Amino acid sequence: MGKTSRSFFISLLSSLVFTTFLSSLPSFAQNDRVTVSGRGTLTGSVTDSQGRMLQGAQVKVDPGDVTTVSDPQGLFVLSALTAGEYSVTITYAGFEAFTQKVTVAAGQPVRVDTALKVGSNNQQVNVYAGRQGGEVEAINRTFTADNIINVLPADVITSLPNANVPDAIGRLPGVTLERDEGEGKYVQIAEPSRG
Repeated sequence: MGKTSRSFFISLLSSLVFTTFLSSLPSFAQNDRVTVSGRGTLTGSVTDSQGRMLQGAQVKVDPGDVTTVSDPQGLFVLSALTAGEYSVTITYAGFEAFTQKVTVAAGQPVRVDTALKVGSNNQQVNVYAGRQGGEVEAINRTFTADNIINVLPADVITSLPNANVPDAIGRLPGVTLERDEGEGKYVQIAEPSRG
């Protein structure tokens, strides 16, 4: 009988602990909702007037000076924004800046989709017919990169008399090309100076 009452007591205690645990779960979930409920998400896409996705467009949200850049599909996401009124500014070299006021609501995503127009100020970027997409994208990817990069678009590579890949890469700044019998064979990259 002592063994039976002991197992009954352990079973009752286990049930009580399990019930207490289950009853506390909604309060944990409710606390999480309180933390997240004051935040919202801003998403969107950036294209040009012909519908081509623009990678590397800078998206800036004020107040707060929060920034991001669009991905290869022209999409961007800014999460955990405090609910409120914001001014969203999207810039891309060679295009007119786009600005829109948005209201971020708690727990609800806000979407901003824009088609940027080619800028009228030709001092910033010279655009040539047939080559504007690759060159402008290369400039923007260089500006928004996390580290130092040089981008040489495919249409520029094919428009130049390159015999092979080393000849094409040798046109980039900071790259030295070693030739063997007239053709590029080895590529040397200069280390940036630390002055």
